[in-house]
Amino acid sequence: MNMQSILSLYSRGIIDGPTVQAKVMESIDDSNGDELLSALPKELLCFIRDFAIRYKPGEMICFGGAQEPTQAQVDFARRWLISHGVMSDSLS
Repeated sequence: MNMQSILSLYSRGIIDGPTVQAKVMESIDDSNGDELLSALPKELLCFIRDFAIRYKPGEMICFGGAQEPTQAQVDFARRWLISHGVMSDSLS
């Protein structure tokens, strides 16, 4: 499922913010991270930010077939959020 489809489902209320966050985080990498995160409205970036702050590698439980993101995926999201003013460096 592509980002446009995910955002369409979100805008129609079929999926919620945490579900979008999980789909983005499990898909993000250096080659597509900027594109994925840039496509999100600020309200959804807040879910990514909150997850990046709370992330504890190997200690999180994922439901519904979602995969726990890797440390590299979370680190990419943190760097992107800081560079775009969505997250303070002191919170990472």
